[in-house]
Amino acid sequence: MLNLLMRRSLPYVHARVAKSFRYGVPTLVFRVLEEEMTVMNFVRYIPNLRALQSWCLVQERQEPWEVSDFRGINRGQLSYVVSHENEVLHLTSYHLGMAAIEWKTWEDCYLPKFPLDGKTVLDVGSGSGETAHFYFLNGARKVIAIEPERRPCDMLRENALRNGWTIEIIEREFAPEDLEIPHDFMKMDCEGCENILLSRRVRELQPCVIETHDFSTSNALQRKFGLTLVLRVTQDVRILAMRALDSRHPN
Repeated sequence: MLNLLMRRSLPYVHARVAKSFRYGVPTLVFRVLEEEMTVMNFVRYIPNLRALQSWCLVQERQEPWEVSDFRGINRGQLSYVVSHENEVLHLTSYHLGMAAIEWKTWEDCYLPKFPLDGKTVLDVGSGSGETAHFYFLNGARKVIAIEPERRPCDMLRENALRNGWTIEIIEREFAPEDLEIPHDFMKMDCEGCENILLSRRVRELQPCVIETHDFSTSNALQRKFGLTLVLRVTQDVRILAMRALDSRHPN
């Protein structure tokens, strides 16, 4: 009955009952995520289903890649060329999955209160260019992308050239002196980078949004910089923002 209901209400999603009583949902994005969905997990993706339809596959490529996150090392063999919002992007399957599933969260949490038109965004943990794509769509004039992983950086350069982005790519780990690069807004989602902000070398921040991956680090950042908790994803993964500066920042 559930299988029939899903077919009728979600015509572009093919669902099947596996022997493990899990539901495999082989849309582009769910196939990219290389995971099978339990019924409970499927529920949390429902708000994003409309957004998922806007990602269109152009080409599938066999290209090995490696990406680190708070769970460890992620490795894959597939990358995808996709079209989204009139731009064409080449992304690892990991970054495509994150962008498509988290796009609504980015819209709710990853933007400052002031318009980004003509502004420069410091994008720490820029992946294959999915967040640069997000900020350019929201009016950014320039993105300074910091990404330590070699293969995602190659794709980021490809995406910048293809889409005519004004972007500066820094292929290395984030360092405190990067905060001295002129920027209007910073997005940080780079496991371990948030700990660097707790060093004595960092005394203040521009308007920003920071995804943290440790409960104690999150609390320490809130105390040091007066950051506001915007979203609690899990006990450890949280999104913080410099809200106090947003309203005073010039347009």
